[in-house]
Amino acid sequence: MLKCEGLKISFDKGTAHEKTVLQDLSFELQEGDFVTVIGENGSGKSTLLNCLSGTYLTDSGKILLDNEDVTLLPEYKRARKIGRLFQDPLRGTAPHLTVAENLALAYLRAAGHFHPFSRISAKDRQFFAERLKALDMGLETRLDDKVGQLSGGQRQAMTLLMATLVPPKLLLLDEHTAALDPQAEEKVSDLTRKIVEEHHITCLMVTHDMQRALDTGNRTFMMAGGKIIFELNEEEKKTLSVQDLLVRFREASGRNLASDRILLG
Repeated sequence: MLKCEGLKISFDKGTAHEKTVLQDLSFELQEGDFVTVIGENGSGKSTLLNCLSGTYLTDSGKILLDNEDVTLLPEYKRARKIGRLFQDPLRGTAPHLTVAENLALAYLRAAGHFHPFSRISAKDRQFFAERLKALDMGLETRLDDKVGQLSGGQRQAMTLLMATLVPPKLLLLDEHTAALDPQAEEKVSDLTRKIVEEHHITCLMVTHDMQRALDTGNRTFMMAGGKIIFELNEEEKKTLSVQDLLVRFREASGRNLASDRILLG
C-alpha cells in the first residue's frame, strides 16, 4: 500500500550547518496498518510526514502509494489521497469561514464533488450534520458558526472529520492531540481510533506519549537519527511497558532516551 525506499533529506545543504534529517529510511505499510511513531525531538518524525505529504521533496529515495510513484508529485495533488492533521488545531482550517464552508472545501479538495463557486445545498448541509453528529460534540448544530469560535478539542475533531470526509488512502497525524487539554485529548484520540477502524484507513501517527503509542494501532516505529531503529508488531506492543521501550531504545541506539517530553508523556 505504502512503500518507502531509501529516503534521504538534508537541510542547509552546502553550508557548515548542513544536517541530514532522514538517512536511507525504508519501510512498508499494508492497507489498514495503524502505525504509531515515537522518538526524540529531531529524530526525523515530522520530516518523514512532510516528505510523505509532499511538503518536502526528498534528496533521494522513492515513495510508492498504491504502486504509484508519488516521489515528485506536488503536495496539492497528493492531498486527494493523503489526509493530514497537525498539532495546532487551527492548521488545515480556515478560521474565518463557517463549519459548513470548511467541510465543503475539504470535500471539494478530496472528491471534486463541488464546483468552487457553487452554494452549499440543503443536501450538503444534511450530510455534514450527520457526519458531525457522529463526533458527539454538538457540532451538528453549529454549521454556521465560524471555526475560530470553536474550542481546541472541537476544532481538532472537525479537522479530523475534514481529513476523512472522503476516506484517504493514507492519514498522517502529527502529534494531533498534544495541544489539547487531557479531556479533549482523550476524546479526539478515541474518535481517531473509531474513524480509522471504521473506514480501514492506513495511518501513521507521530506521538510524544509512549504509553499511547503502545496502546494504539498494530505497529510502532522508534526513530532516532533519521532512521527507524526498531519496530514493534501488535503482539509485542501488548506485552511491553514504557520502561521496556526505554530499554529497547538504549539497546538499539547505545544511549539513553534524552527527550524529557517523551519521558514525561
